[in-house]
Amino acid sequence: MKTHPILNTLLGTLGEEGTQRFLSFALPQIRQSRQELLASLRQQDWEAAATIAHRLKATAHLYSTNALQDSLKTIHNKELTTLSHPPFLPALEAEFQYIEQIITNYLNNN
Repeated sequence: MKTHPILNTLLGTLGEEGTQRFLSFALPQIRQSRQELLASLRQQDWEAAATIAHRLKATAHLYSTNALQDSLKTIHNKELTTLSHPPFLPALEAEFQYIEQIITNYLNNN
């Protein structure tokens, strides 16, 4: 099975075994951070959301899409016009789910 391109940086850096270990550890963290981030955004707790986004940005470039990285930057910068736009949250949640599925598929097939 072909590996999804968003994992290429991680594979190039850590190799197959290291990538499996990293993603096995990271997936529960990503899911928890997603839940915390979405809850903070729904409650309009911009400071908490910015802190979570900052934490995620540190490693997101290793396993995520440009769309998620851009969204995290928007949250970290507290761009309230964008954050308050109704489609933002569903798009963010969909992007997280997409990445989580790619990681799950990778872990199940390697």
